This record gives sequence, structure tokens and C-alpha cells, in this order.
Amino acid sequence: MQNAKWETAGRLRLLKINLLVLNGAGRFLLLLATFGLGAGPLSAQTSFVTLGNAKAHPTQILAKYKEQVILEQSGNVLQQAGSRVQHRYQMLPQLVLLDPTGPATGDDEAALRTRLIQRINDLKRTGLFEYVEPDYLVEANALPTDQAFVDGSLWGLRNTGQDGGVAGADIAATTAWDLTTGSTNVIVAVIDTGIRYTHRDLTNQMWRNPGESGGGKETNGKDDDADGFIDNVYGINAITGSGNPMDDNDHGTHCAGTIGAAANNGNPHVGVTWRVRLMGCKFLSASGSGANSAAIKCIDFAVAKGAKILSNSWGGGGNSQALYDAINNARTKGVLFIAAAGNNASDNDAGPFYPANYPLDNIVSVAALTRNDLLADFSNYGRTTVDLGAPGDTIYSSTAASDTSYDYFSGTSMAAPHVSGVAALILSRYPAADLAELRDRLLLGTVPIPALNGVCTTGGRLNAYNSLTVSGSGIVQVSVNPPSGATLLRSSSQPIYVTVTDLFGVTDATVTASISGSTNLTFRNDGVTPDAVASNGVYSALFAVPAATNPVTLTVTVSAPGKVGATNVVTYAVLPPPPNDYFTNATKVPSGGGLYLENNRFATMETALGEPPPAGVSSAAGSLWWAWTPVSSTNVFVDTTGSSIDTVLAVYTNNT
Repeated sequence: MQNAKWETAGRLRLLKINLLVLNGAGRFLLLLATFGLGAGPLSAQTSFVTLGNAKAHPTQILAKYKEQVILEQSGNVLQQAGSRVQHRYQMLPQLVLLDPTGPATGDDEAALRTRLIQRINDLKRTGLFEYVEPDYLVEANALPTDQAFVDGSLWGLRNTGQDGGVAGADIAATTAWDLTTGSTNVIVAVIDTGIRYTHRDLTNQMWRNPGESGGGKETNGKDDDADGFIDNVYGINAITGSGNPMDDNDHGTHCAGTIGAAANNGNPHVGVTWRVRLMGCKFLSASGSGANSAAIKCIDFAVAKGAKILSNSWGGGGNSQALYDAINNARTKGVLFIAAAGNNASDNDAGPFYPANYPLDNIVSVAALTRNDLLADFSNYGRTTVDLGAPGDTIYSSTAASDTSYDYFSGTSMAAPHVSGVAALILSRYPAADLAELRDRLLLGTVPIPALNGVCTTGGRLNAYNSLTVSGSGIVQVSVNPPSGATLLRSSSQPIYVTVTDLFGVTDATVTASISGSTNLTFRNDGVTPDAVASNGVYSALFAVPAATNPVTLTVTVSAPGKVGATNVVTYAVLPPPPNDYFTNATKVPSGGGLYLENNRFATMETALGEPPPAGVSSAAGSLWWAWTPVSSTNVFVDTTGSSIDTVLAVYTNNT
């Protein structure tokens, strides 16, 4: 009998087998398995194709291989589908950027679009990929202006009502600077048109790659740190694949200046944070446009090099799974992604604007405010999709025309860097803050204003001082994982995690657990396994689960300096593996069939003993076995109704 297969989802709690003999001969084993949880870089002259309402690169495709696919063995299939790998992403190893195998020049847009769609469909049909999508194009969000502005008016940092503004309609930078002016230990990646790293207000603020020659102080024409970029001292140019992120547009340099232009150096500008390391990640061209594939290269690079804040003043492409994956990967590394909400004067709840609209908790979407505390007439908004507002109208900052040039720009592009700068101030004052605390400080610190009531999640304007001073109640909150009621495997080593918060993570707590009839536990927060991250709000210990299958109770006690402590009591069930976990222990089914209620908790796979993947599904985490020998030629009915997940069923005659 050939393998029968049902796709699975979730974790099986209760397994119900109803085997009825109808009429076959021979002996078979019933296995029920469960699952554990050729085209160069885009340039200003490169044409585009329109897919729906979005622009896409005419030849490049982003695709993610399925986990079980070995990339090196896929070349022939790719060739037949008319594609080849141009780039593999370091932090997302299954994601690739694909080029066509032949030239694609000299065609009109309709022909290019048809060819692109055909290649995407051909690639999908190979079965190699989790997804295949166009390489959407995005654009910088700054609005061009030809107005004259009063020189040197940094109203976003301190608004006294100058030029008709509203006094106090600023980010409260001056009071925040009484607490911190930043730290050179904080890296902010400016993913944009690049940075004029020789600008007099930025040159001493630039990140320098420690892996390059001379610790990032000189160039030698080599890729010293083997990261794929030569002499990438200040960052990268993802368009050309070089290590030179020099700005040829102004936009990125303007954003960088708002984040961290130097203070007290005799020059006219000062940023939100006086001390910082600005990493130049260029993917937008001189015309202000760029491809998602290049943006992903920048995200990939910045995360790998230790940036904890990514400033992104761009958007407008289609919904890209690849870009989502890159930002989500940054999330798993604790990296914050500040995103401009867009300049279409539209509701992002109704019409998504990417990347600001991706539903990821490391994205902070920023609307633009005027000096009058009003939503700028160009700014996007969204009750559930835009998080807060920040100064974004007539913002003065450095530009790339020369080492001494400055100008006024407007846009949500100018608002987002204000938030990135405040995030840098937060990390300078609270270097152990995790992603959740960093985001929450930004949002909880906002000042409610009428113009944002009902048009963003916080209804408020960015406030640096509040973000640095917001605090909890003084009473710790404690959660334990696995939670009370969970089931543990007898005689195993079970990690226990205790999260301690008081609005934010508490990093100086003492956490212990008393266990009746067992050795007490002391929880650590030092980054040593099983603890994942040192000095955060999660404390870890390894619990030696008893061999007996009696319930176990832990009394967890938490104390912290200056706070009211707490005690949590958790009780765990203790179980052995299922008796029919192994092939040789298959449960004997009577010839007349029977009804079985079975918990598959802690079932395993005997891969070392040659147990085959059930129904060819290699991702199975555990299996249960039943053996049945019929007494006559029969049909067999197997019913898994009542199982809490779908199942994969494999039937074997002897070992076939």
C-alpha cells in the first residue's frame, strides 16, 4: 500500500485511532507521525515594469528556497526556468536574487513584463521555492521644495514659536540632553541614498568598520573582513556592490544629519543625538529609487555588523515577502526598524504603504508633523498602522552637495530620523534595553496632540525626554515559561525561563525557585546556556525533571532593588515518552480493530536506526507505531477523527 499523506499543523495533544477490519492479508505497520513545532544592478537609467500598482525591476526576481532544498544542486532546474543566482543573502541563506540567463535589453515594457511573469511562473512550477516574487522598486520619501526657508531653524528640536510655530511643539531634545547626549557605542544604519561621510558635521560621527584595513581608518583595495565588499570602511553601496556609500542625492545625508550631526564643533548643525556611529547603507540611486533586493542587502549587512537601529526613509513598493523576511530576521536579532509612513496624504489602514505597513513589532511607522503641531498635509496616517508623529516639515539638515552644504527638506523621510535619533539616545542611556523596551519607550513617551487623535496608534508626538524617563509602578511582574499546566518529559533537562518586568525588563533581579523534594534552582541572566541574552529581563535555569511521573510544583521568588517583589507558583505534569514511540514497540492491534486514545507528547523519530520519514515528509519530529496482522483478506479503515491536529499517515508492509 502506498503512503497516504495529510498535511499537519500545530502540535498533537490527543490521538484517536479507530481501526476497523473490513476485508486483505499480510502484516503491515501503521505509522502516524506528528510535526514539531545576467541583469546587473539597478541604475537610474534602468527601466521598470508595472505589476498592479507597483513598479518592479524588469529582470530581477527574489525567491526563497524551501528548507530541504540544497541550493548547489538546483542549477539545472534554474537554467531550465531561465534564471540564475546573482546573490545569496548572508542572514537569510535560503533567499536568493535571480537574474535571467539571457539578455533582456531592447524590449518594451509589455514584453519585459510578460517575460518576467513567465519566469516567475516557471520558477514556481519547479517546486523548489517557498515563494517567488518580483523585485519591487521603492523611492525616497522626501518631498522636493523650491521655497526659501529661514536658515538654521531647528524647530523640531526646540520650538519656541519661531516663524509662526507653536511653542513646545517639538521633541523635547533640550531636556533629554540633560540626561544623555548619546554614545559612540550605538550604531544607527541609515538605509538610504548613502551618506556624504566627509561632511564636516558627519565625518566624526561615522561608523568605521573594525574588520577593514587599519580598523576602518584606511583602504587597501582588499576585502579584509571577507564580507563581500572591498574597503567598506563607512558602509556599503548595494547598487554597485562596492564599499563606498557616498551620497549622490542629498536625501541620505539629510537624514543622517537629523539623527546625529556633531555638536559644539563650530558648525551650524546638531542632530538629535550628539554621539553616535552612523553606518552608510546606500541602495537608493541618485534619482532616489532603488530595488528591494538592494535594500535587503543593506539590512543584511547592517544586522550582521551590529546595528541595533535601522533608519528607513523610503517605501512605496509592493508587498514583498522577501523584504518582510529580512525585516523579520532583524527582529529576531533585536533590531529596531524605523520606517517613514509615506507622503501620499492617505490612510495606510485602507491602502498599505510598505515597508511601514508590515505587521512586525520591530517596525515603528512615523508620520510627519508641522511646527504648528499639525499633521503635515502630505503625510500618510493610520489609526492602526502608523505609530506616532515627529517633526517632518521644513527640516534643516546637512546635504551632499559639499562638505559644508545644508538645506531644508520636508517629508515623512525627515520625521523618521528624529525617531531614530531618540532611539539612539535611549540605547545610550539604557544599553541593556531589548527590542521591546526600545520600542515601548518610543511609543509610551509620546505626548498626545489633537492632530493625531484617532489617526495613529499612540495619538501622540515623539518626546525624547519622556522616552528616557518613563518608568513602571515599582512592582515587578513575573511570567514563567513553560507555563503552569505544561507537561515535562521525565528524567530530562528542562530549561525554565522567568521574565521579570516593571513596564520594561528588570535586569538586576534575583530569581530563585524552591521545588518540593528536589534541589532548589537559581536563575541566571549571564548569556550562558540556557540563558540566551545576558543582562536582559529573562532569567534562565536548567531543571532536572524527576524520573517519577508525579506532578512537580515550583515556587518562583523574585526580588529586585527598589521594587516590590513577587512569587509565582507553577505546577507541571511529568510524563514518559509514549510506549509505542519506537518501531519495535508498536502497539499490537487486535485482528478485529480497536479504538486508541494516545498522547504523542515527547514522541521521537528513530532516524539513527533507519526509520524512514513518514510519507516522505522529512520535517516530522516524532512518530507513533501500531502493528496489525489480519486473519483474512480485508479492507482497512483508519480514522484519526478527534486528533487535535491534522496528521501524516504512512502504512508499511514489512519494511516497504
